[in-house]
Amino acid sequence: MIEESRSQQAVIYVRVSSKEQISGYSLSDQERLSRDCCKSNTLGVCRVFAELGESAKTTKRTQLMAMLAFIKANHKQLAAVVVYSLDRLSRDTRDFLDLKATITGYGLKLRYASQNFEDTPEGTCHETEVAARAQCDNEVRGQRCRIGMVSAVQAGRTCWVAPLGYRNSRDKSGPCLLIDDPKAASLIKESFELVDAGFSTPKALHQMTLEGLQTRKGKPMRHKSFFEMLSNRTYAGYVHGCGMVVRGHFESIVDEALFARVQLRLHRQPEVTTTRYQRVNPDFPLRGTVRCPICGHLLTASSSTGHGGTYGYYSCTQCKHSGVRSVVLENLFSKQLHRLDFKPELVTCLRIALEANLDQQKKWGQQSSQDLARKLTELADLRKGALEKCIKGIISDSLAKEYVDDIEEQMADVREQMESVRDSVLVTDDVLRIGLSVLGHMGSFWKSCDVTAKQEFQRFLFPTGMTIGQDGFGTSQTALCIRRREVSALVKGNVVEPRGFEPLTSSVRGMRSPS
Repeated sequence: MIEESRSQQAVIYVRVSSKEQISGYSLSDQERLSRDCCKSNTLGVCRVFAELGESAKTTKRTQLMAMLAFIKANHKQLAAVVVYSLDRLSRDTRDFLDLKATITGYGLKLRYASQNFEDTPEGTCHETEVAARAQCDNEVRGQRCRIGMVSAVQAGRTCWVAPLGYRNSRDKSGPCLLIDDPKAASLIKESFELVDAGFSTPKALHQMTLEGLQTRKGKPMRHKSFFEMLSNRTYAGYVHGCGMVVRGHFESIVDEALFARVQLRLHRQPEVTTTRYQRVNPDFPLRGTVRCPICGHLLTASSSTGHGGTYGYYSCTQCKHSGVRSVVLENLFSKQLHRLDFKPELVTCLRIALEANLDQQKKWGQQSSQDLARKLTELADLRKGALEKCIKGIISDSLAKEYVDDIEEQMADVREQMESVRDSVLVTDDVLRIGLSVLGHMGSFWKSCDVTAKQEFQRFLFPTGMTIGQDGFGTSQTALCIRRREVSALVKGNVVEPRGFEPLTSSVRGMRSPS
């Protein structure tokens, strides 16, 4: 409780919006001048609230909220609030008027160490004009900043805080990104590879946490942050911002193809894909899949009439390469798929390994769901307890809000993990049986599908498309699950060891199990 009389007491509020401002517009200078103002008005200083590194564009500032709470509790013993200048209190006209109304509503005066506004209608008008100019100045600087950001993005440079694995730097041309820690970059790349290999995000996060993946603060990464990291285009070498996505002038941590495949797994839709498909036409299922052998452009298709009939052709509109009869190309594609068919003995071994893994997945899913449900209940109890303490006055409203907000963020993270766990154990016996059947008869399966299913199947098997030449289809990047050499080696190891079969991890060091 403040013991001195109301007429002698004041609180001081000082603020800088960034650490860089300290030397030229320091907190100590603001406080010294504000104390001089209090002394000239015969006011004693009972408390100083110093705000460091928070913008005046919002009233949700730590020390400002603390000052308002202090005024609410002690306004009967206070006479004034002193700030160095109006823009230290707010740079938004409406917020300023609300803050002034709150302060004067408790019977306190609002005084400025470097400005003087008369207590008259004209003085109030002048004060409001100064507040409006502060907002205008802030908005002008914000507009200039946005223009600079747009220019930087167009040049392939980022103006934002570097994500985990990178650090902000500058070169002769402006801001740039550099790989901060090779070990962190390696762990981030490995995270993408695990998800690409079939690991669910909770399992991948668990494995990477064991290997040392942490936030910048050295804390274990939460599922939400891990998911956002896997969705961040920066790791594939792109700058995204201001409504644009531009190839960046910095080293990528993962290649574009790996990033695209991971997005398909994360978002269940081809939000980011290498191959783009045009209008669906049942007569031309390979349109948008096959590439021109000369320029690499995706072939389009059309029909032409002649020699007593209508014939379909695939052709390149980029380099005007002569067309290929649709029947010929589709027969070649079907034969190519037959060449990729798994032999019956490999399908049998794969079925044994997958059944063992499916059983393990179900057990893991049940246990993980129970653990997450228990954690959610514990967090709900903590939130309830914090609210009860706030109601009883044991803790302040601001502290309770901060604590509850953190708990609710954790609860949201747990719910996302529960959803991800449910998604990761959706494989059923029927899905397994049909999938293995397709691997053994890919050409026949493709022929039996409608055009939409054909294109989905093509996109899955050949994410970057296929190139056709005079001798048929060339070597193309294929989905991991149909690379027979890797599958054979992995199945052999999992069938011999009775621990079960995990998703394909041939591209991941050690072929670990995401326990």
